[in-house]
Amino acid sequence: MNSLFMMLFASKMNGVIDQIYKDTVIVELSAKDGHTHETALPAWLFPCAVEEGVEFQIYNNKEALLIKCK
Repeated sequence: MNSLFMMLFASKMNGVIDQIYKDTVIVELSAKDGHTHETALPAWLFPCAVEEGVEFQIYNNKEALLIKCK
């Protein structure tokens, strides 16, 4: 839950899909301070093919949350 809270209030984070379990993906998120956090997200959030090793970026502002795959 803390990782989700952190993701919602960060302006930009890099991530990678680590594992896939049905409709849930386990991702590793890299924070600005260099720490890596692991959290589970629903697969439908991703605008690209959900595969292990896919890198993405999360952008957040007051109006929207945007996930861009690399």
